[in-house]
Amino acid sequence: MPQALWAALREDGHEVIRPEDLQIRTPMSAEDMTRFARLAAPDVILCPFLKEVVPAAVCEHTTTWVPHPGIRGDRGPSSLSWAILTGEPTWGLTMVRAEPAGTPEDLDGGNVGAWREFAMPAGATMNEVYARHVIPAAIDCAREILARMAVDPAYSGMPLGSFGQAAVGRHRPPLRQDRLAFAWDDHPDQILRHIRAAPFGVRTELGGQPVNVYDAHPHDVQDAWSRPGQLLAARPGQIVAHRDGAVLVATGAGGAVWIGHAKLKPADSGRGLKLPAVHAVRAQLSGLRESVLHPDRPPGQPDTHQVIRYCREGQVGWIHAEPYNGAASTAFCGRLLEALQYAAEQDTTAIALVGGNVAFNNGIHLGVIEDADDPRAEAWANIQRIDDVAEFIFNLSRGRHLPRPQTTVAVLSSSAGAGGAVLSACFDVVLARPSINLNYHYGTMGLSGSELRSLVLPLRAGEQAAERLLAEHLPVSPTAAHRLGLVDAIGPGDPIAFDHWARQFATQVAAEPPKPPPPIDPTPYRHRELADMWHDIFEDRNGFEAGRRRFLGVAA
Repeated sequence: MPQALWAALREDGHEVIRPEDLQIRTPMSAEDMTRFARLAAPDVILCPFLKEVVPAAVCEHTTTWVPHPGIRGDRGPSSLSWAILTGEPTWGLTMVRAEPAGTPEDLDGGNVGAWREFAMPAGATMNEVYARHVIPAAIDCAREILARMAVDPAYSGMPLGSFGQAAVGRHRPPLRQDRLAFAWDDHPDQILRHIRAAPFGVRTELGGQPVNVYDAHPHDVQDAWSRPGQLLAARPGQIVAHRDGAVLVATGAGGAVWIGHAKLKPADSGRGLKLPAVHAVRAQLSGLRESVLHPDRPPGQPDTHQVIRYCREGQVGWIHAEPYNGAASTAFCGRLLEALQYAAEQDTTAIALVGGNVAFNNGIHLGVIEDADDPRAEAWANIQRIDDVAEFIFNLSRGRHLPRPQTTVAVLSSSAGAGGAVLSACFDVVLARPSINLNYHYGTMGLSGSELRSLVLPLRAGEQAAERLLAEHLPVSPTAAHRLGLVDAIGPGDPIAFDHWARQFATQVAAEPPKPPPPIDPTPYRHRELADMWHDIFEDRNGFEAGRRRFLGVAA
């Protein structure tokens, strides 16, 4: 949200000062906030990421707005989690004026400056709701408030009480592990809801290991791979299958759920690593063959977890590839490459790639790299594999070593960073939602970058803009990316409307394919980039190891 607001408001012509601009680290303490307000001397303050209460000395002096992820009247630090846990049909974002608070219940209870409401998507996680609905609503509310304050600088919103029965929210306490806890013999729907509501995972045991579990998905017990009675014979908590890094766990009511990711607590009580669940239970998978599914499953098949799926609609081959939180491991990239190769063999005229609901793609999987016996070798393998994907996509419309040329379409309904953002530039057509972030740089992680970035960024944006994108380490709004030539069209902000628009756009591209671009051999570009990446990874010349561990929150 901080990046999205910064990029959107700058695009509107506002001068936006970040703590980083004043050498103040985030999240800020109360003392940092006071110092920031004094140094920046702003007309208005927005607080999209808070860990501490805004000091009275700040909010009494400068009008300060806090985007609270809840409906009017909602208060407390776990708003979205409670909304998912209790199955709220409608939720929202309320821009609340920060005011001095005497008790925790007083927080988020200030004047309402603007608000938005939305239908809660069924089966969504907290992170998905935040990315797809809350952030766009925060941008809309910030723009509305700033427009009001441009006319009336004293605008401070309306007291919550003035909304009467329309303010249906209430204060709810932090949602802690005791309320999120479940037993494996609970109904699968209850287990799914608890895990989806927990941004920090839910503590439980998986294969006898104490873990926090994340990334839960439903499973239809009639799935064709299951042998008759297999789940009925399994005890709740038993791992009965694995696929795409996830494990299938038997539950109560004769059901099962897929657990995509888990975090083992290390012996030294550190934070641990969030990894594909198979990493936490390797010993328990001995003799259990992976349940592999072809990406192109016939319609009407039972519901089950599948990270990468192919579906043909007319002349468009759609690939849905959803890396968890955007992290594309070596294994994920391999499966994506296989799906692309399959799509290239079909007699379609366009191939469209849709990413995850939280992130389109953020490049290599730092957690899997850190967990590997040889992190440098795993990082090198991951870079090579994502480069294979980038090169294949770049060549698709040019017909190099392929059955026929096909126009490629990247559908960015969520944000993209580093290798994932650059990967999108390898496509012929890039479609984006207006509220997402695009970070085309790698430097904060100590990497020079790959994914044909030395070819596709200059090809689309020009040499100078490409250098600036890599050097400045700043997010780019879709509007700015469109101006640079990195995004070809921007669709509606509403996620459902965007998906419909993107389908129509891709269908039109397939019906009237553009002239194939001129042939370019990407091999020399890839070799030069990999030569630089070899030094970054194996010689650690720019601090990749320290940057990776700092990002993951593990000890150096």
